[in-house]
Amino acid sequence: MIIALSVAFAFTFFLLLGALAHIGKMQKQLIDMDKEQHAQNKDIMELIKFKGEAGQMFLQHIEILQYLVDKDELLGKKTIYYKGPMGEA
Repeated sequence: MIIALSVAFAFTFFLLLGALAHIGKMQKQLIDMDKEQHAQNKDIMELIKFKGEAGQMFLQHIEILQYLVDKDELLGKKTIYYKGPMGEA
């Protein structure tokens, strides 16, 4: 009876050690995933910030181009350089 209980105890002990080792591996994977998620979140925040800056820069370029078109008399007019007959290529 004592031998059977000793064998059962040893089996349970090794099973418990294996489970603890597996739990340790899972915790390490969760920590690695958390670090990766943090890096991805930082990248996303930088992309969002860049998108806002790019949009503002684009609007500033539009305003500058509009100002230049308004100030230059030739840019507002359509100029036809070829005055011959139009046809198919």
